[in-house]
Amino acid sequence: MRRVLASIVLAAACGHWGCAGGRDARFEQAAASGEPPADFALSATVLRPVPLAWAAGVRVAGGPAKVSERPARYMVEADSVLRAALGPGASDETFPPRTRQLTRAQREQLWRELTATPLADADHPARAGRAPTIDEAAQASGGRTTWVIEFSGAGRRQTLVIHEGGEGEAEARGLVDSLARLAWVGR
Repeated sequence: MRRVLASIVLAAACGHWGCAGGRDARFEQAAASGEPPADFALSATVLRPVPLAWAAGVRVAGGPAKVSERPARYMVEADSVLRAALGPGASDETFPPRTRQLTRAQREQLWRELTATPLADADHPARAGRAPTIDEAAQASGGRTTWVIEFSGAGRRQTLVIHEGGEGEAEARGLVDSLARLAWVGR
């Protein structure tokens, strides 16, 4: 009797809240359609230790030249609001100000760009339970750039921590470049 009751409770829970298999199937279906699900949200955080003088606004050699290496946090919310915060100190805990409202086409392009890469794979090797602090990222990357890509959509929520030279670097750079362009960040 207990087994039957446990099976019924488990089946009801999976039907009501969705099981991992159901979430993956929903995500794969949404990815194949090219249309972002209503709950699609994306954030990219660029963590990079910078010289103290550079952090104070003084130009010094060794500062990041590429947009995808500059400390920043970009967020696209489910309602297509793009938020951006730039500069040292930007982290996963930063809540950037509203930058602009994305069009439907811009939101769709970000979804397609994400789902066309291995970053959307449920078993990506850079998958992490949480985003690192700036100090943790600096220690783990040997003082190089770390990208934290977080997204949700069609029931899947995923955090990726990609260190410079690691698997997924090119895709993370591409997403950051796209978000920076949409946020009107100059080269």
